[in-house]
Amino acid sequence: MRPLLKVGSLVAAVILVACGSNNGMIRVSPAVADAKNYAGGVVPFTASGSSNLIWCIGTMSGVCNGNIASPAVIDTTGRAQCIQGQSATVTVLAGTGSKVGVPDAGEQLSSFGTAQLTCP
Repeated sequence: MRPLLKVGSLVAAVILVACGSNNGMIRVSPAVADAKNYAGGVVPFTASGSSNLIWCIGTMSGVCNGNIASPAVIDTTGRAQCIQGQSATVTVLAGTGSKVGVPDAGEQLSSFGTAQLTCP
């Protein structure tokens, strides 16, 4: 029976790794959005799994952009909008974390969910 326990533990570890670097169960929706399909180009993202969330544009590893110019902005309620004339796909983050000690750096979210926003 011990080999089954080892296999079970290995499968559980693989499942956890496959979920990415997201430490929590925060879900962002829509998971994929194209701003051209929303009135005024404003995409209302929502998140479940936590409260008092930080919303930002950042990386798949949960780092907010900080003072890095981005083709989109998002407010504290999850409403994202592309910057006029900018074209790209960005990562929308919702999560919890704390300020990084570097002045121009963004926040490293400890628990987060992601979505993709396409700016036409």
